[in-house]
Amino acid sequence: MDLVIKEETEETEDPCNNFEEVEQLLYDLQEVTYTTMTVKELIYICEYYKLDINFKRFKKHELIQLIICFESDISNFEMVSRRNELWRYLNVLKSDSYMKRFIIY
Repeated sequence: MDLVIKEETEETEDPCNNFEEVEQLLYDLQEVTYTTMTVKELIYICEYYKLDINFKRFKKHELIQLIICFESDISNFEMVSRRNELWRYLNVLKSDSYMKRFIIY
């Protein structure tokens, strides 16, 4: 009898808690991704998003938080998607032995 009761209580877990956990996991994943980038690359992203800030005033982890905050806003979804798409294209060009000569970035 005890096992059945335990199973039922585990299944009725509050879905809001799962959403918060998933949201935190996504935030952590983004943070890890951006941590591997240089400050210069983070500034490129901020410039693409037209974030009007004084970059010299911010430290790397602050830039990362700023970018994640911007990208988490649903109203910026199209711009974020476009940037991700263009950055993938850029990486493809940089990985090509011939085309990488033409990429200044």
